[in-house]
Amino acid sequence: MGHAARGRVVCDEVSAHRRPQLSLRNHRLIRLWEDTWQRLPDEAKTVLSQIVYAVSEVEQWDEATKDSLQTLGIERGYGRWRTLTREIQLCKQDCDSTSDDVVVGVLAHELAHAYQTARTPNDSLAIEEAAGKLPSEWGFDREIIAAQEQVAKDKET
Repeated sequence: MGHAARGRVVCDEVSAHRRPQLSLRNHRLIRLWEDTWQRLPDEAKTVLSQIVYAVSEVEQWDEATKDSLQTLGIERGYGRWRTLTREIQLCKQDCDSTSDDVVVGVLAHELAHAYQTARTPNDSLAIEEAAGKLPSEWGFDREIIAAQEQVAKDKET
């Protein structure tokens, strides 16, 4: 967490950030969240620590969420950013059925939504565009490609 400097503990800048509250029970999702958070650039963590209050899981989406996802042409919704509650939600059932790379890609995508929400809270187009660009800038190319391939595969079935 920190390092000793002349007899005192000095916190690393990144470790001093408030981290989102984790309401994850699934050990795999916890591990993937921690890995994703650690890989984020410091500047992104600074912004995200101010806007993301929680990361949670639901066993499966409720009917209203499933309907809204289908309206968007999404068969499975592995995760979502909830602007009003400032929360990233993961669907355990959908995440359990896919690879670690896909889940990390989804987390990076949702974190990008949150990041851009802090920048342009009333510009939904900018928020969506950022979710398509920022994860690659943050170094999540492989995982974003895996997530995109999985979503395309989901549409075929």
